[in-house]
Amino acid sequence: MFQFSQKNILIARLSIAILAYGFIIYKLYNYSWHEISSVFEQAVKTSNHILLFTFLLLMPVNWLIEAIKWKLSIKSFESTTLLKAFGSVWYGVVTGIITPNRIGEPIGRIASISAPNRAKAALAAVWCSATQQIATIFFGIIGLVTWGYFPCTNGNFSNKIIIISIIVAAALLGLLLFIFKINSVANYLGRKQFFKKLTSGEEVALNITLPQSSAIIGLSIFRYIVFATQFILILKFLGVNVQAFMLFSAISLTYLFASFVPTFFFSEAGVRAGFALAFVGSLTSNSIAVVSATITLWLLNVGLPAAIASWFPWYNKKLRAKRS
Repeated sequence: MFQFSQKNILIARLSIAILAYGFIIYKLYNYSWHEISSVFEQAVKTSNHILLFTFLLLMPVNWLIEAIKWKLSIKSFESTTLLKAFGSVWYGVVTGIITPNRIGEPIGRIASISAPNRAKAALAAVWCSATQQIATIFFGIIGLVTWGYFPCTNGNFSNKIIIISIIVAAALLGLLLFIFKINSVANYLGRKQFFKKLTSGEEVALNITLPQSSAIIGLSIFRYIVFATQFILILKFLGVNVQAFMLFSAISLTYLFASFVPTFFFSEAGVRAGFALAFVGSLTSNSIAVVSATITLWLLNVGLPAAIASWFPWYNKKLRAKRS
């Protein structure tokens, strides 16, 4: 499964790099870099620079947590260093942003995995992503419950909270079942003929323990708090003077609803900006700052890693030896 020739590697890397850079340029053009830079120029003159510094400082923390998650996810079948795990996660960002709903992330993450373990790594990558979605839904439910009590909603949203919360809670339970039953899911898929053909008969059995699952869910929650805090910091820096708790609630709803909307690579940041305007924008009249903060956060946490990781070593010669 997923055997790579040097020629195919070169073609794939160039194609992915062109698409990734094209996507980033498209975003900058589509959302007017001039407007974003103007908002920042004003913020630099009037805002607390500690907010911006902390916002930037949390970016490597965000991805370090994800690298630790990935390292823990594959530790039962693949030994890797934290630095290599970091690189795999970032390359997953590259292949993720050019595919609908980031479904290509597992392909990027398994590129540096030894050939006999790539099928298991792909399943582990899906599982790892699901743990982050659990955090999104968990905080989204909290956001749903608290949002109806904000004066800005005028009680219009509160009548829908119960129905929406039930649907979202059902999704959360389904994800939790998948997370804690992943070994059974892997065994089930491994017995299916279509899956055997897809993986060329590779072994897909996982041995993920309950403490391991719990630890990774905990890290996912921690990571969510980190990038939500980043969002609050950049909003504050750009002049959105709203209580942090209210912003966190609006941000949790932004991420919740954006996660359930099917998106393609050219619309992901736009969908997130739209929900940010709907929720965060209802708390402030500074809509330009809301859009600028959303795009800036995307550029820092997704665009920049993708631009850098496009040129990471994708293929390790040592992996070839492990094929035989």
